[in-house]
Amino acid sequence: MMSCDTVTYDTAVCDTAVCDTPVRLDKFLYNSFGVSRAYGTELTESGRCRVNGVVVTKKSLVLSAGDSVVLDIPTPHPLEI
Repeated sequence: MMSCDTVTYDTAVCDTAVCDTPVRLDKFLYNSFGVSRAYGTELTESGRCRVNGVVVTKKSLVLSAGDSVVLDIPTPHPLEI
């Protein structure tokens, strides 16, 4: 049986209420998903972020109102002691 090691979060939509000015992807991930900017960058550069259905790998991408952002965050594995 295959197991999925990724949790796909619900789509976060950058709308005018949240993004009244253009915002960088890394800042949006921090504000919307609660991940650190460093971890958001790591996920983005590894191809786990999609904007409007397209995989993006640059944290400096500037989002506009109405952009749809999906972030796939790996499920944490329990530590073995």
